[in-house]
Amino acid sequence: MIKTGFGGGKKLPVAIHGLLSEDEAIAAASEQEIWREIGQRGFVYESTYK
Repeated sequence: MIKTGFGGGKKLPVAIHGLLSEDEAIAAASEQEIWREIGQRGFVYESTYK
């Protein structure tokens, strides 16, 4: 289970995996998804995997 500052974090495993894609569009979209999950208004929140 992954917890983020906003709870869920269900999309993080897919987004992290997407960073490894050779397709630059997929890697860029994955990076944006990670920031949406862990950041808000210029702040980065801790995320943990349990």
